[in-house]
Amino acid sequence: MRHFLNLSDAGADGIAAMLADAHDRKAARKGFPKGRADADAPLAGHALAMVFEKNSTRTRVSFDMAIRQLGGASIVLDAGTMQLGRGETIADTARILSGYADAIMIRTDDHAKIEEMAHYASVPVINGLTDASHPCQIMADLLTIIESGKALPGLKVAWLGDGNNVLASIVEAAGLMQFDVVAACPQGYQPTDADVALGKGRADADAPLAGHTLAMVFEKNSTRTRFSFDMAIRQLGGTSIVSDAGSMQLGRGESVADTARILSGYVDAIMIRTDDHAKIEEMAHYASVPVINGLTDASHPCQIMADLLTIIESGKTLPGLKVAWLGDGNNVLASIVEAAGLMQFDVVAACPQGYQPTETDVALGKGRARVVASPQEAVEGADIIVTDTWISMGQAHAETKLKALTPYQVDAALMALAKPDAKFLHCLPAHRGEEVTPEVIDGPQSLIWQEAENRLHAQKSVLRWCFGQIG
Repeated sequence: MRHFLNLSDAGADGIAAMLADAHDRKAARKGFPKGRADADAPLAGHALAMVFEKNSTRTRVSFDMAIRQLGGASIVLDAGTMQLGRGETIADTARILSGYADAIMIRTDDHAKIEEMAHYASVPVINGLTDASHPCQIMADLLTIIESGKALPGLKVAWLGDGNNVLASIVEAAGLMQFDVVAACPQGYQPTDADVALGKGRADADAPLAGHTLAMVFEKNSTRTRFSFDMAIRQLGGTSIVSDAGSMQLGRGESVADTARILSGYVDAIMIRTDDHAKIEEMAHYASVPVINGLTDASHPCQIMADLLTIIESGKTLPGLKVAWLGDGNNVLASIVEAAGLMQFDVVAACPQGYQPTETDVALGKGRARVVASPQEAVEGADIIVTDTWISMGQAHAETKLKALTPYQVDAALMALAKPDAKFLHCLPAHRGEEVTPEVIDGPQSLIWQEAENRLHAQKSVLRWCFGQIG
């Protein structure tokens, strides 16, 4: 059973198959009366329930004629004539209609309603329109474009006006079918970031990792690492499989070595986000595919790749740069120091006693890193100021640590001691009012959103490097 709530439910292959079928069936009907069933009547004996909570002309008549031409029949209901409009739940309605009809098409307002309908129905549910999307309209649009003689890949579609549900589905289609959308919308009527992101699943033109699968293993919570790696492999033409410790045998005692061997037989690369750095080293030792460090308690190299890209995009060159770090001498600092030794920039880290980086971490900088007690000394003349959350996942003694780190908060007074064109970075999540003030992190010198997005772009290159495609 398949639901059609969004275009992504069908995927690129499903959309292509539906468009081909629509083209062929339309051609085969030439000369037929519109009420006559197709020659094969593939849905003979099937009934479609159509539920309307919003007015309709095209959706109502086109779906009615569609099921008739396929050999089936329809039952039309609107909110004013059924118990759904008098308080009966969507869940109960879904269960009841599933006993009467073979499929349900619903046209409603809140997208959550159609998702709930699909959850409880035991028959396919089709999105006839919600305030969030209109996938059936876009299927018709794509068919029309193809019939006009245009190919979808590489097409440029311009949208003018309100950033509404139709635009959201066009953008989603662009990500799936490899065309571009440029939307011109006035301030206050632009599509949401989530809607725009629907188009980011489109593969790069060369799709250099087509056919490759990345396994992502999470033993620590994640937002940026999870989404950025998932989108990175998608944009490179590959796919991902996501697993966390609670849903795999690794979390129930299976060894890292055995997990590495097993995953190597299924996928082309492994990204792991874990606590003990020894685990990732063991994973790499026993795996026969590339292993990528998504974060350990010792280091966070993918974050620093994004940071370096952000610094370069800001117009600065790495050799000779001064980077000031304020706060806890943690895994992120260790990777910044390591990058300094490799890329020839300097790091001055201001950390309180008891929270300084280890001598081993400082040595990674090959003489280009030093630790001081004074935050003012660290930021004096700095090009880049960096901090991180003071309390990491799973850390104890929070009150003691917060008290020690309070003097190291990045505020406007500290930023004023850096160079006038200095930039602020933070790997996120942030705790405004603790490690940084709102006026800094949300101010004009902050590059945190560009930095976060660059996790995606940097990790695409990390993946390509791991497969020997660059460097």
